[in-house]
Amino acid sequence: MLKKSLIVLFLIFISLQAEAKFTSPFKATLLPEKANVDVGKAVTFTLTLRTTEKFDAVEVAIKLPKGLELIKGEKIWRLVNFAPGEKKKFSYRVRVKEKGEQQVIIGVKAKDLSEGLGMGTTFVSFINPEPVKTDGTHTVDSDGTRVFVK
Repeated sequence: MLKKSLIVLFLIFISLQAEAKFTSPFKATLLPEKANVDVGKAVTFTLTLRTTEKFDAVEVAIKLPKGLELIKGEKIWRLVNFAPGEKKKFSYRVRVKEKGEQQVIIGVKAKDLSEGLGMGTTFVSFINPEPVKTDGTHTVDSDGTRVFVK
């Protein structure tokens, strides 16, 4: 049991080191973060993207569940020579086809890097998010963070 615990702790340590070493060069906002939209109606999402690295090629792709339909915007955008500090905006108009919670997922990945490596990250927005049900209460700690207390 102790050996398994040590292995798990070691794997966590390695993943934290890798995360610290390889942080995403993409900084972005996806708005709105969440939206309540009736079936048959549409909402526009805007991804504002910046990078801290120079990339020869970047791909921005939207992924929608079957309950959503892209009615305006490109499923895949391709950027070339994306320079540090440069800002790009991508707009998507999405129609709700089914009831319930849906996720708009936009993936950003750098391609064809000179070292043969790739980098990417994902941004998510929720349509008709379902409220979280709890059997406990929430409290606010000293730094203003709201935490669940059972």
